[in-house]
Amino acid sequence: MKKIHWFITIFAFLTLFTIILNVNYLLVKKIPVSNYWSFENVGIKKEAESSLVNTEKEKINHVKKPDHVRGIYMSSWVAGTPSVRNRLTKLIDETVINSVVIDFKDSTGIISIPAQDGASIDRINAQSKRAIDLKEYIEELHKNNVYVIARIAVFEDPIYAKNHPNRAVQTSSGALWADRHGLSWVDASSTEFHKYILDISYEAYELGFDEINLDYIRFPTDGSRDKVYPISKDNLKQDVIQNFTKFMHTNLSSKNIPLSIDVFGQILSDPNDVNIGQFYEYLLPNVDAISPMIYPSHFYAGYKGLKSPEANPYKTIKLSLQDGLNRQKAINNNTEIRPWLQDFSMSVNYGKSEVEAQIKAAHDLGLDSYLLWDPKNRYTKEALLETPKN
Repeated sequence: MKKIHWFITIFAFLTLFTIILNVNYLLVKKIPVSNYWSFENVGIKKEAESSLVNTEKEKINHVKKPDHVRGIYMSSWVAGTPSVRNRLTKLIDETVINSVVIDFKDSTGIISIPAQDGASIDRINAQSKRAIDLKEYIEELHKNNVYVIARIAVFEDPIYAKNHPNRAVQTSSGALWADRHGLSWVDASSTEFHKYILDISYEAYELGFDEINLDYIRFPTDGSRDKVYPISKDNLKQDVIQNFTKFMHTNLSSKNIPLSIDVFGQILSDPNDVNIGQFYEYLLPNVDAISPMIYPSHFYAGYKGLKSPEANPYKTIKLSLQDGLNRQKAINNNTEIRPWLQDFSMSVNYGKSEVEAQIKAAHDLGLDSYLLWDPKNRYTKEALLETPKN
């Protein structure tokens, strides 16, 4: 009987000793005791996994904005295809181009990369694998000191509109409205959507992008006239767009994130908002750079007395930008004007001389920052081998 009591005493002592050692080890490793003793995570496996977790946030390096941004546009499909994007990377290496604008969220509402753990349902609905190694590609560009800009298409977003029809542009019957391409738009006054765009902007910057560029910051221009704005109602469109840009600029600038926006080229010469909410004087103070899309092919015949603006790239660009500079000077504003220029052909074939003429027109007005647009991502290298001479 004494032997049994002696055995129980020794066993109890050893058990207690083992518990003390384990708790002491957990405290040293700062592992919650509850994790160790949970029925799902009994033993060393849980503590080993916990000790390997890196809780420090990865530091992201950014490239400083060049004094003169000279950039090209790259779609998410191209950015996600090494065999194709390498051609553009080589173009950047061999020319005066020092920046690239890459789709992060396009006008179909799709975001170029998968959502992160813990992402909102809206972010998950918009995810894709178009550019699965986008982070690594940005790092590659940064190694060559290339400034990388995230293009985010805003209010044309059929994915968000479908999932939140009460925040979308509607028909008078309450159905989702769509433009002539069949794409739905979000009401520009939706504050919930504003926050969604802000979160996407933060995500892009944390991925490595150096600047946020917002496109489609306007009301729709085409499609059926039977459209209702359930939130904006009868508010002035220019006030609605101004409020959105103020919201974005205030929040992004508080984190030192540069903001640029794309606007219709026509607003430089039109004293109104051309019925889309883009009133030039309202936008300039609320962004770090503004990029009017002054493609000569998009100007109407007779603009500034030009029978064919498309056939006169130098004059079209210079006359348009001069209007913008005059209005900017009138409100004593110094926001960077960084025009989108045309490197694609429509009724007039565009090549080396046409691209050079546009760049020279901007240069002659003291503007040496520009972005080149070609939806096919094929750019005229011969026009980009040197900067304009006075």
